Order: sequence, then structure tokens, then C-alpha cells
Amino acid sequence: NNASGGNHALRRSVRIESHEKFSKIFPAVVSKCFYESVSVDDNPLGLCLPAIAFQTTCGQLQSDRLVLCILEGDDFLERIKDGMKKKSLHDSLKISEAVAKQIDSECTSFLLRLPHDRRVLLIRGLFPALEAAAKRTGYRSEYKVMADLICAELMLRHNMVVIHAVKLNDLEMILREFAMACYYYQLTTRKKR
Repeated sequence: NNASGGNHALRRSVRIESHEKFSKIFPAVVSKCFYESVSVDDNPLGLCLPAIAFQTTCGQLQSDRLVLCILEGDDFLERIKDGMKKKSLHDSLKISEAVAKQIDSECTSFLLRLPHDRRVLLIRGLFPALEAAAKRTGYRSEYKVMADLICAELMLRHNMVVIHAVKLNDLEMILREFAMACYYYQLTTRKKR
């Protein structure tokens, strides 16, 4: 209770900034909801890959951003194939470094405050893409190994969290879970600007 006799709890909310194609997942609402949705015409933060930025606020404090970048499994597989074609040396580590570096650059922007802002790469449908490729001619068993090496490279050298959405229609559920996790668990330690 304060001097006027009222009990004012600080309102905690999650600001979700995304491309307008994700607006059906987080529609703009006028009632009191745990999130504030901001749709932009272009990709948030100027990233090359489709992305959604989550930032929790509570009173005058805010969290660092959690930026979730989305990469389709077919696209990821094509990057593996291109990397294996380009390198004259058939060195798996060099190929994984090159592909991971390219993905990292597409998930980076001068607007991000690295290493404070955290990045997550969500790969949608990689396993179905690999299974479909295995049924076609020209498939190489090294593709699965390369996928693991690239993910390890992204996690260890580029400080990204990599998660897989096995089913393509899991995106909505995953994004909602991230928003709720930010609401409940993201630390609000910085003063708002």
C-alpha cells in the first residue's frame, strides 16, 4: 500500500516485434494482455532471416532482447549442399565453419547488443527435408553429419541457441511458448531508454 491507500503492482509485459506475417500469432490487442505486439513491414532489427524479437518490461526496467530467427529445413539443407560443392577441400570442419558464419551474419544486426541480446535459431522441418532428400538421387550420407557440425559451430563459436521444429506446423506453438517464457522468466535489469 502506498500513501494514497492503493496497492499498485508493477505490470509486467512482453513486447513482441515481428514481421506482419506473424501478426495472426500475436494479434494487436486492446485489452490487458501479457504481450504488446508490434508488426513491422520489414524484418525486425534489419535481420536477413525472418525473426521475432521478445523483450520483457516491468515498470521502468526492461530485459535484453531474445531474438528468434527462423530458417526453413529445406534452406538449411541447400546451404549444406552448396557448401559441400564450393569447397575443393572436402574438409567437413571448414565447410561447417563457412555455412555457420553465413547463417550467423544473417542473424546479426548493428541494432543487436551482443552478447547481451540473445539469439535463437529455429530450424523448421530439417528432419523431413533430410528424409525427403535421402529418397532422391544425389543424396550423400554426410548431410546429416554436416547439419550436426553446423549446429555445433553456431552454438559454440557464434553463441546461438539452436532448436528444431520437427513439424512445420509447430511454429505457432513454439513462438507462444517463447513469449510465455519471456513473460515469466526473462530478467528485467536495464533501465528503459
